[in-house]
Amino acid sequence: MNNHVASERSQAATMALSTLVDRWMASLSERELIGQTCQGLVGEILVRSGGDTAGYLEKFPYGSAFAGREISRGQRLVCSEVRRTLDTLQESSRVPLAIAGDLESGAGAAVSGLARFPSPMALAASATAHT
Repeated sequence: MNNHVASERSQAATMALSTLVDRWMASLSERELIGQTCQGLVGEILVRSGGDTAGYLEKFPYGSAFAGREISRGQRLVCSEVRRTLDTLQESSRVPLAIAGDLESGAGAAVSGLARFPSPMALAASATAHT
């Protein structure tokens, strides 16, 4: 395939995706559009929803959710628990959520069995003029 054909296919794919996104955005209510600019805390959403996560996310249609140490309420979780929690949020939201994480110390800071790294401040403090 020559570069011209590849470029045309890429442009066609970009246009198709753009059309799909435009249609999706047009289907959102004003409240949902505003919600795309907001981020909820995963643990807070789960607690405040009182078990009705879908109802809560309909009332507060966040565009994203932040999963930090608060997702585990101070305890280290296993991967399957984190996955189940995030799946519940995604299944309960009409609009797919972008998920952000607090990972500067590695995912192991909140999830058992994953790598935990020293904090960036500790790494910076370990440097010496002799290295």
